[in-house]
Amino acid sequence: MGAVDFSLPVDGDVPAFRTETVQAGGLFEKIASDLTVEDAPFFDEVRERWDELFPGLAARPGRWVPGPSGGGRLFVRVGSSPALFALRPKLASMRKRLAGLASAPKRFSVHAEIAGSCIGGS
Repeated sequence: MGAVDFSLPVDGDVPAFRTETVQAGGLFEKIASDLTVEDAPFFDEVRERWDELFPGLAARPGRWVPGPSGGGRLFVRVGSSPALFALRPKLASMRKRLAGLASAPKRFSVHAEIAGSCIGGS
């Protein structure tokens, strides 16, 4: 091997390790889009009538994710894994009951989640 010439400049900021420059305007647009709440009459009705539709159920409506062509996903939140396993067999019947609401979209699915992670669906 040859000797190393230390008189050459050394690139302290190797291109492979450089992070992409982010413009402040792009960050503000992303924050604004995250804070924008879409009108979801179905989810509003589900939250208002939850105790009436499912009395004593250890789950709560968590979030509504609109989908293509007017459908979407309803996420129901539970507090623990045992509650999730007790809820999973009930998801299909919950969807049927929720489909009877006046504001229900024609196509939607009901999913269970723990602490923000999607677990199962119907």
